Amino acid sequence: MSRNALSKMQVTLTRDEFSKLGLENSETSGSDPIDNTGSVRSQTKSFLERIDSAGLRLKTKALTSKSKAMSPGITPVDKTIHTVKACAMISLFILYRAYRGIFVILPQVFRRVFEMLEESVDSHPFEDDLDDLEFKTNGDVTLDSGKVRKRTTLTVSVVATIITASYVLGGAIRVFKSFLNTAISSKNIMSSFESAGDEIVSNEGKILRRIARTDVEES
Repeated sequence: MSRNALSKMQVTLTRDEFSKLGLENSETSGSDPIDNTGSVRSQTKSFLERIDSAGLRLKTKALTSKSKAMSPGITPVDKTIHTVKACAMISLFILYRAYRGIFVILPQVFRRVFEMLEESVDSHPFEDDLDDLEFKTNGDVTLDSGKVRKRTTLTVSVVATIITASYVLGGAIRVFKSFLNTAISSKNIMSSFESAGDEIVSNEGKILRRIARTDVEES
C-alpha cells in the first residue's frame, strides 16, 4: 500500500473519530442541559443545611464538655479547659439560635402580624358614609384596583415592625432573666448558659405554635 493511501486512511479515520466525538457530545448536552440557576440554588440550600446541622450539634458538644468537666478525678487544668469549651459551645449555640430567629422565624412573625393588621385596619374611622369618598373602599381595599392603599400598607408595616420588635425584646429579656436566675441559684456558669439556650428554644417553639394555631383557626 502506498504512502498516499495510508495518509488518506489516517485522515479519514481522524475525521470520522472527530465526527463521532462531536455527535456524542451533542447528544450528551441535549439530553442533560446545564441549569446554572438550579445549581446555585442547590448550593445555597446545602450551605444553609450545613449551618443548621452544625448549629444543632453545638449543644451536644457543650453537654459532652460539661460532663467531662464534672467527672470525678479530673485535674483542675482539664476541668477549666472543658468548662471554657462548654461555655464557648453553648454561646455559639445561642448565636446560632439568634441567627435562626432573625432570618427564619422573625420574617414569619412579621408576615403574620402584617396580615392580621391589614385585615383589621380601617383608614376611615370618622366617615359616616363611605360612598361619599372619592375612592370607594371595601375595608381599606380600593374596589377599582383591588389593592390595599399605599398609606395603609405603610401604616401597617410600621405597626407590624413595632409589634415584632416588642416580641424580640420580650424574648431577649426572658433569656437574660433565665441566665441571671440560674447563675444566682446554681452558682454555675455552665448551667446559666445552658438555661439561656433552653429559653431561646422554648421561645421559638411558643412563637411557631402561635403562628400555626392562628393559621389553622383562619383556615
